[in-house]
Amino acid sequence: MILIKNKLENLYLNPNSTIFKVVNFIRKNQKTIQTFIFFTLIILPILYIIKIHLDINQFLEKIGNQNVNLTHQKNLYNQLFDKVKSKKTENNLTNINTTIQKIAQKHHLNIDNLNWNLEQGKSIELKITADSHSLFNFINDLNKIEYLKYHLLTLTKSAEDRKVELTTTLVVLANKE
Repeated sequence: MILIKNKLENLYLNPNSTIFKVVNFIRKNQKTIQTFIFFTLIILPILYIIKIHLDINQFLEKIGNQNVNLTHQKNLYNQLFDKVKSKKTENNLTNINTTIQKIAQKHHLNIDNLNWNLEQGKSIELKITADSHSLFNFINDLNKIEYLKYHLLTLTKSAEDRKVELTTTLVVLANKE
């Protein structure tokens, strides 16, 4: 205690020392210093927290907008994909019909009936009446098409002279789609 008392007396007896000037400044400007410390230790961190909170809210809003945009783009892409797929399927049916008719023309055959069954998988019901040699060549060429498979094949003698009637059901394999 005595030591502290001696130091304080020294301070007040020597008013030109820097320690005296600092203590005197603190004593005179106590409210200003308290306000500065309060502002530095309390208000600035609170303002920083509020700024971070607002930035997070803005970021979350931006993410929400991007999610809505991505969902919209995904829906548009799916619609476009479905449209292209249906167009591809339509072209597929046309291409298969064209291929079958070209093979029939190659062997000089007339197709009596060609029907598509799209309800339970894709299948083609085909009916041709011609001589046996041409029909067997036609069957052989149809066997070479990788995406067509015979499900049912019936050969019957036709009412016309020396003609055979081919009635067949061809199944379109899924990998052609």
